[in-house]
Amino acid sequence: MSDLSADEKLLFDLVNQEREKAGLPAFFLDKRLVDLARKKSEDMFINNYFNHRSPVYGLPLDMLRKAGVTARAMGAENIAKAATTRRAHEMIMDSGDHRPNVLNTLHDSIGVGVCKTRYGVVVTQLFIGKSY
Repeated sequence: MSDLSADEKLLFDLVNQEREKAGLPAFFLDKRLVDLARKKSEDMFINNYFNHRSPVYGLPLDMLRKAGVTARAMGAENIAKAATTRRAHEMIMDSGDHRPNVLNTLHDSIGVGVCKTRYGVVVTQLFIGKSY
């Protein structure tokens, strides 16, 4: 985890605290997903969009496949823009569409990417399920 920025480590820790509260095992950190999540967050900031469909990478599942990632469960993505990483996490957990990805029992691995900007942060979380 030493490769994570302070904001990424915070986000990873906050997500695993949510999993623990729900009685679920902690996520494994997948470095491939971290790299892709960082790219997606930077892409959204640089290309001035906020959407699950990237003009560069396509949909999350496309991005994962193009990077050679395969898993039993794949393609789930959470994105957020907020003043702080902690606020982005709160927004994700308050969202009926995003919270289920964090608490999905099929997901066991995560990658987090936080792009700090002068306006705050752009956050991407990518999820896969590898174990059977």
